[in-house]
Amino acid sequence: MYKNIHHFFKNVHLLLLLLVHNKVIDMMGSILLSFQLRSPCAVDLEEDKMEIIKWLWDCLKGYRIRMLLGLVMVIAVSSFHLINPYISGSIVDDVIYGGKTELLMNLVLMMIGATLLRTLLRYLYQLNFEHISQSVLHKVRMKIFLKLQELD
Repeated sequence: MYKNIHHFFKNVHLLLLLLVHNKVIDMMGSILLSFQLRSPCAVDLEEDKMEIIKWLWDCLKGYRIRMLLGLVMVIAVSSFHLINPYISGSIVDDVIYGGKTELLMNLVLMMIGATLLRTLLRYLYQLNFEHISQSVLHKVRMKIFLKLQELD
């Protein structure tokens, strides 16, 4: 599960960087200052962080449903990781110790199907988050570029 969450945060790296690294928060704070999204005399760091998050949340307009869908896919992929150990336990208990060899083929096919479905969902959510992060990054760059053009 950690690996899936790690990939999720990697793909939406803007939000993670802004929340974790103070240098990036300071840089975004100065950008926000140029956008006049906060007062120049604001000294409360938590308030500044909240302004940055609000600004990013505004940049996510149009992608929020896709983000929610991606989070649902992450949860689904994480739950699919539990299927193969459960089926393996059934193979040991029912097929090897129980002697029900007719179940073996069905259980193996279920394991293969769960693995294929998990792989497909993982690919789709990574593709989804990559699209969202690149689009948001483009939107942020365009806002900054337009602001710089306006200052010129």
